[in-house]
Amino acid sequence: HVYGPYIFDNTAPSVEFAPDGNPTWSKSHTTTVTIKENPYTVDEVSQFAGESGIKKEALKYVWRKEADGIPTKEQITETLVIEGTSEETDGTKGHITQIQRPITKNTDSDNDWKLWIYVEDTLGNSNIVSSEVFWLDNTNPTLAITETPSRTTTDNVWTNANIELAFTDVHSRLNDT
Repeated sequence: HVYGPYIFDNTAPSVEFAPDGNPTWSKSHTTTVTIKENPYTVDEVSQFAGESGIKKEALKYVWRKEADGIPTKEQITETLVIEGTSEETDGTKGHITQIQRPITKNTDSDNDWKLWIYVEDTLGNSNIVSSEVFWLDNTNPTLAITETPSRTTTDNVWTNANIELAFTDVHSRLNDT
């Protein structure tokens, strides 16, 4: 008896981000996440193609500040909603081999944020993948006005005063007097 070929899939789906991070301070950032599960071409496995695919119900994401480090699977809690996304199937057994989804980070807080994705295929291969840093700035700049010496009047005569304006914006590194 002849058996085979045997093809083993021990590889988790891959994740790509476009853009992968953005070092420009902004109120929000959007990246398109592409998840692929296609370790073999149809020519390589012929009739065996499509034994594995992306497990949609297991896809999760979370935005975390870079300083918070790598999350555990349990800390990645947001379900990656698939409706309205681009999907591709392998064409033979209907397993999903690619998903594309834009994800936006809007927040009232500032900092450097990473997008973390938990992916899993139908065979149980999983991985946690992060984007590069996206910089968010939602703090208004500050302006301080100082008069030296204070303005006074004596017998309706004004004395001169210097007025100093100091601008500060922590994230854009604006700090000028």
